[in-house]
Amino acid sequence: MLQVMPEAIGFVRIIASIKSQIKKLINRGAPLKLGEVRVGGVVPERIATEVAIAPNLLTANESDAVSPEYYLRSSDHAGWAGECVVRFRLENRSDKRVSIRGIHVDKHKMTIDPKGSMLFVPQGRLTGEPYRFACYLDSTSSSSMVLLDDWGCDGRQIIPQNYFDEASIELPPNALLNFAIHLRTEKESFECRGISLVWESKMGKLKNFTAPLPKKVFVYVFDRVPESQRFRRTYDIVAPWITPEGDERFSGSNAYRWY
Repeated sequence: MLQVMPEAIGFVRIIASIKSQIKKLINRGAPLKLGEVRVGGVVPERIATEVAIAPNLLTANESDAVSPEYYLRSSDHAGWAGECVVRFRLENRSDKRVSIRGIHVDKHKMTIDPKGSMLFVPQGRLTGEPYRFACYLDSTSSSSMVLLDDWGCDGRQIIPQNYFDEASIELPPNALLNFAIHLRTEKESFECRGISLVWESKMGKLKNFTAPLPKKVFVYVFDRVPESQRFRRTYDIVAPWITPEGDERFSGSNAYRWY
């Protein structure tokens, strides 16, 4: 049987101790880690374009014609109509509890009007247990975060309020939480460039943690999209595969106005 010298065991323990101390020092300075930041992709969602959509001129590839990415690539300022959902995971890598005291969105008004939109409808129920907030970009407050207790098209909350005025999110040591921020607008169009979290360290000191978004996020006023340019998928087996939302075949379906 192979014998391990005591000196070797001691050396391994010293190396492990040094690594542990280095990890503690790193996490003490920046205990929060933001990961898996995703923009869009939660249905129902409307992709907004700054150019008109011509159904008969769509690509011959059906998978492209009914893909959100196809429309997001259509122009430099393609984005979302009414609402865009940003999701991320927040990890506390330290051995101390962290208190999240605020979530802010870096928003800037835009003067561009959308010329068309493509609606993607859900094919099932949305599952998961994230902290889900609605951020009303039209609000004059820099952080209008409304906690959404119920998810659904009819779960709209009328009066915006800032959740963090009276509450906080406590993140235990070595814990991970999922977040979903619904960026909504009804009056003005906005570009959102980043999300920052305000967290409280020991001794009550507040710190700011900013994370850029992986892609440009433009959220347009849905009502400014011409009705004739509001499309959705038909599920027909022939082109053009999309038709206006007002098509009579959809008269009995949900209007998908959730913001």
